[in-house]
Amino acid sequence: MERIDDMLERLKGQMPQVPGADALTDSIMDAIEVKRVPMWVTMLRTVSSAAAVILVALFIHVNGQEPASLASARPERPVTIVNVEDACEECTLAEIYDIKREKIRKRKEREILKKRLYASYKF
Repeated sequence: MERIDDMLERLKGQMPQVPGADALTDSIMDAIEVKRVPMWVTMLRTVSSAAAVILVALFIHVNGQEPASLASARPERPVTIVNVEDACEECTLAEIYDIKREKIRKRKEREILKKRLYASYKF
């Protein structure tokens, strides 16, 4: 193991010498093709980038303020629930969503249990 470490240390100290380094660089640079992008592609990229920036700015501007028409139409009292079991009388929409989702989950569990029961029962 020490031989390998010694060899690696010696190699680290030596810089490689390439004969004709300038000629090698020139031949590599000559081999690279310069592709020209059509003008319409450049214009399309520019226009779509500008449109994206405008859309982001509008999104930030619109979300930063309260819409006047919706603010006046919004009820002052909380939403009351109809036909939701175990719900408070005045709940937020998130609570209503959670209650409904839980009811759906329980209903699906009951349906799965019924299917398993009927499948296991032999007529």
